[in-house]
Amino acid sequence: EWYVFVGGRTHLDGGHHFVTRGTGQRYAYDIAIVIDGSSFSGDNSKNENHYCFGKRLNAPGDGKIIALENNIDDNYVSGSVNSYINDSNLAGNYIIIDHLNGEHSMLAHFKKGTIIVSVGDMVTKGQEVGKAGNSGNSTGPHLHYHLQNTPEYLDGIGLTAQFLNYY
Repeated sequence: EWYVFVGGRTHLDGGHHFVTRGTGQRYAYDIAIVIDGSSFSGDNSKNENHYCFGKRLNAPGDGKIIALENNIDDNYVSGSVNSYINDSNLAGNYIIIDHLNGEHSMLAHFKKGTIIVSVGDMVTKGQEVGKAGNSGNSTGPHLHYHLQNTPEYLDGIGLTAQFLNYY
């Protein structure tokens, strides 16, 4: 099962409220697989020991791929960020989906080279778009997801996402 470990609609729940420029990630979520209360088995410094690493990630809704990055190395050691990560590549490998209604989804920290869509592609809800990784400003394998009102990378105003079939 996938578990939200950072995220929500309040400052208390949403750690991204305090680390963003403006309000673009205001309602962002960091999501990983948790089994028996843990997101990994064995040595947690190894990406491959995290349950979500390399797992399928799907489009959250219909739309058009308008931006992506697919060539950032995953952080070599889970728990630390590679030294070359800076403001230009904080999201690591990512996609931005224009839902064609004024809303844009950003999914970030994909595993290097696993994004299987291209800029200009139309995607449908539930369609595979890549694999979970640990690229960019990430201290462990997970999916970063947020909805915003602009197509710009890590910019705009964060919007609340509507989830179905969760507990």
